[in-house]
Amino acid sequence: SVHNSYMTFPVLFIMLSNHFPALYGSRWNWVILGLLILLGIGARHLMIGKGRGRFWVAIPMAASLVALAQLTHSSPADASAEGLGGPVPHFADVHAVVAVRCMPCHSMHPADRTFGAAPSGVSFDDPVNIQKLAARIRVRAVETRTMPLGNKTGITEPERELLRRWIDAGARAN
Repeated sequence: SVHNSYMTFPVLFIMLSNHFPALYGSRWNWVILGLLILLGIGARHLMIGKGRGRFWVAIPMAASLVALAQLTHSSPADASAEGLGGPVPHFADVHAVVAVRCMPCHSMHPADRTFGAAPSGVSFDDPVNIQKLAARIRVRAVETRTMPLGNKTGITEPERELLRRWIDAGARAN
């Protein structure tokens, strides 16, 4: 029972982290997970522990919070901005990547029916939507690398880079 109470908060954090790409989309995700576990254990100790001696745990908890803020504040966009070179891709190349990697789910008639038609209202059936949602594509597919979900369709780093270059160049249908 005691061990279970120490694991409750870390398990809850892990379950919720899927909704926050800054937590698991980072290359430091394993450190972030460790810090969240320490915070959860500390929270449990403060809530259930007995006596005045339980408050010492607030110091490592504060340090963990500061470290978490630093790790989640530096965005993956900073890392991807390093190699800005390369030609501006043609929209046809971008559309081909989106068709193969995104449209199995994000379509009005998806090939993968796991989530139903157009999850979150995002459909790339119309090429105009690809342009309109370019900023969202950048965040989810390029910066946080959280799409495709679990990299289900196997998007490659060169394909992510192609999307980044196209969006950085103004996301035009040339």
